[in-house]
Amino acid sequence: VERMFGPARFIAIYLVSGLAGNLLSLISQGDRAVSGGASGAIFGVYGALLSFLWQQRDTLDRREFTRLFWGASLFAAITIFLGFQIPGIDNGAHIGGFIAGLLAGAALAQPLSNSAKPLLGRYRTHTASAGQWLAGFTLVTALVLMIIGIPSPRYRWSEEVMARGEIREFIGEDRRIADRWTQLIGDAQSSGASFDELAGRIESEVADAYQQRFDELTDLRLSPEAPSAPTLESLRRYAERRLDASRALVDGLRAHDIERVREALEQASQPPPRVTPRSGKPY
Repeated sequence: VERMFGPARFIAIYLVSGLAGNLLSLISQGDRAVSGGASGAIFGVYGALLSFLWQQRDTLDRREFTRLFWGASLFAAITIFLGFQIPGIDNGAHIGGFIAGLLAGAALAQPLSNSAKPLLGRYRTHTASAGQWLAGFTLVTALVLMIIGIPSPRYRWSEEVMARGEIREFIGEDRRIADRWTQLIGDAQSSGASFDELAGRIESEVADAYQQRFDELTDLRLSPEAPSAPTLESLRRYAERRLDASRALVDGLRAHDIERVREALEQASQPPPRVTPRSGKPY
């Protein structure tokens, strides 16, 4: 393809296709994913190849035209089709780069020499046709519209990172508090501590700890569109349930109300929620 267009034009096609692919990727995905790579530029090269071959179809050997044109078309079609079937493939970049390559190739193609056996890299001088000007104008217009159409971020990545750190910290603290809760009850049973003594220890080492963790989760501000927002809300509700259960246990112990103690322990036995962000990767 570089020999078809020449080095300078090939570089322009490659860069413009990569830019268009990344712009369409940003528009199509928003903040749901961040992708990078040269796939848009590669598809742009294929698009430019198809444009060149189609414009020069009467100049090139028919068998060579058929082999190159339909081979490149089949590759592009299959790859884009698979992009709709397989998760994780950035089809926005592929399609954006491919269309940009088609337009850039149509705008920058130079007629081959009309000698008996034209060679790639041998061109005849010509003035750009109306079709080439139209292709170039369409490409520039599309780039400008995509730049204008880049969506505003739906959440701040810094806030998402902070939320993930807070979630990891809460998970570790919850395990520690739960282990301490179990240990306090076991120690009280083995040592014969009074209900009031056990209530005081659970209040200071369990209930107060959950109160602090609940307040920290509540004070954390995160957009509902952020990947960790559902997990954060689930952990808030869980921390509140644990706080309520520990407070109810303290009140039941101090009131010497066995039924309230039993209900509080049953409430505390509920397992924590499964914590996985929208991205599917564990914290």
